[in-house]
Amino acid sequence: MPVDLTETEWRSVVGASFGPGMYDSAPGAFRDLALAALIDGDARDDDLGLDDREARLLVRKVLQGRPWDAVAAELDYVSTASCMRALGDAYEPLVERYGTAFALEERDRFAHG
Repeated sequence: MPVDLTETEWRSVVGASFGPGMYDSAPGAFRDLALAALIDGDARDDDLGLDDREARLLVRKVLQGRPWDAVAAELDYVSTASCMRALGDAYEPLVERYGTAFALEERDRFAHG
């Protein structure tokens, strides 16, 4: 499933995945990527490396919009902050799979910045 995000949306997703950005900066973009991965069946594909908890994190937080503290408790994260970081980490392979040339340039900027 193709993902059609603007450069601003990609910047938000990449920032949360590879840098200090936050999910709340563009929740729609995160939703679109999660839907693409889940519809394509890629969310738990070995190539993406997401485990069951990360796939559930995408569903609970991004698709269902549950509060951070409830998601963190339900999925046994040690803190809300660690749950938030885990969401960013879970998006790294999604950026790799679906990211445009712009998104990958943004990723490289964090890696070399």
